[in-house]
Amino acid sequence: MKKSLLLLLFFSTLQLVNAQVVITEIMYNPPESGQDSLEYIELYNNSAGAVNMSGYNFSAGVTYTFSTNFTLGAGEYVILAVDSAAFENNFGVSAFQWVDGGLSNGGEEIVLVDAQGSVVDSVDYDD
Repeated sequence: MKKSLLLLLFFSTLQLVNAQVVITEIMYNPPESGQDSLEYIELYNNSAGAVNMSGYNFSAGVTYTFSTNFTLGAGEYVILAVDSAAFENNFGVSAFQWVDGGLSNGGEEIVLVDAQGSVVDSVDYDD
């Protein structure tokens, strides 16, 4: 059992090290009463160089496509929120606002793809 667990962790670590942009945090069920205006997805550039995210989009989860002029610097984060104004008012950090959809409180898969449609990162969360 220990060997299997270590092997799984090893492969997971390798996959993360090779990924340029990764999904690092999600808030799918904020502690608001009867609202979900603070839902968000955080992305991180795990590489040593800037990543041109023009055309990157979510093929599952929410609807958002990065503009042609967006570059995420090495070691930088970007936040996407269901309501960017509510996010900034609550957390003091700016965010892009996704166009459509929301994060299921029961769980789902979120998939980030590049402009060519190749999977960059994905997370399958469950409540």
